[in-house]
Amino acid sequence: MKTQNSLTSRGTSRAIKGLIVMIGLVSGTVAFAADPIGKVGIFVSGEQFGPGKEIHRDSGAKRIVAASQYTYSLSGKCTGQPGTALYKAFGAKGTSLDKIVEELKAGSSSRLAGSFDNTSGNLPATVINETISGTKTIASIGKVKISFTITGKIDSEGKCFVDVTKVTFKSTPKLTPAQRKALGTIKFMAGSKLQLSATPTVTFKRTNNPVDENAGTVVVPVWRDTNRHGAVSVSYTTEDITATSTDYTPKTGMVDFADGVTEQSITIDVADNDINDGNRTFKIRLIDPITGAVFGPSPDTMVTIRDNE
Repeated sequence: MKTQNSLTSRGTSRAIKGLIVMIGLVSGTVAFAADPIGKVGIFVSGEQFGPGKEIHRDSGAKRIVAASQYTYSLSGKCTGQPGTALYKAFGAKGTSLDKIVEELKAGSSSRLAGSFDNTSGNLPATVINETISGTKTIASIGKVKISFTITGKIDSEGKCFVDVTKVTFKSTPKLTPAQRKALGTIKFMAGSKLQLSATPTVTFKRTNNPVDENAGTVVVPVWRDTNRHGAVSVSYTTEDITATSTDYTPKTGMVDFADGVTEQSITIDVADNDINDGNRTFKIRLIDPITGAVFGPSPDTMVTIRDNE
């Protein structure tokens, strides 16, 4: 006979187990969201900046993986606060950010995108730190010098930040309080973001690839780490060490990684010479990151052809 206490105990046990499962699911979700990835977009849609009004946004649960190089791109459209001079200047449909900064000072738009070498491969890192400054003629206000600093950072845990700070609007003669209010602020429109991407790293993970000389071929794996987004290509060549063209077929070629692909291979023909001449070696070397990649810590690897006589 089941007592009330045993029923209560079992019910409590089931409730605790259910709670543990729920906590596990929640924890798993959080852990998945925080897994480092190769590309992070920090959206600044709706944010406004002006004198005394700065922007600070982060990537939330998203984290970017530590890498030896990053690319960055700040893009989007801006308008002004509705009913202000900047709203009229940039239009209700907005003006692209690169056009705005180019109007302020020719050549400034090139600073909104680029790459940052993070030689150590460690975090934290400052990927972009640019001050944009120039003059724009604004109806009913006149010539206004607009200046602001854009900073993009990654903290030690891979969380990404974008800041717009040190914002100043100045004119000669000095803007009156009424003119400053009429000028308004600059507002980022929908889709505006700072895109940070870890540059893919291509490398060999084996230092040596042994193969019997009667195997016919040797297949050597090549890995793409850090960021699996986008297509990546690298070229390679072989180099004699103790092996020569009588032992293997020298080769130069290309390794292509399609979007999402992290492993490819290089196949080299080897020859069985029926001579007792011991083990022979040659090298495969990555020589040129054709598209969107850098080389990792092992840009070359050895192949040892084992004599079978």
